[in-house]
Amino acid sequence: MSAKTSERRRAAFFKALAETGNQTLAAERAKVSRSWVSLHRAGDPAFRAEMEAAIASAEARLDRAAGVGPAAKWRT
Repeated sequence: MSAKTSERRRAAFFKALAETGNQTLAAERAKVSRSWVSLHRAGDPAFRAEMEAAIASAEARLDRAAGVGPAAKWRT
């Protein structure tokens, strides 16, 4: 496994994606190219599912911080 596809970089990409919700920023933080992300997203269903989960996590966190979305209705 090359340095660009190491498990450490893959984990760093998903961590950054869950924090930012932005694929470009996540790729930069993980030191992988956007084409690496595109290739894995297109060819690896597990990678794509993990990306979707990370993006959903980021969206939910941002919604909570902004006071919008389903969780906001319980705030008083």
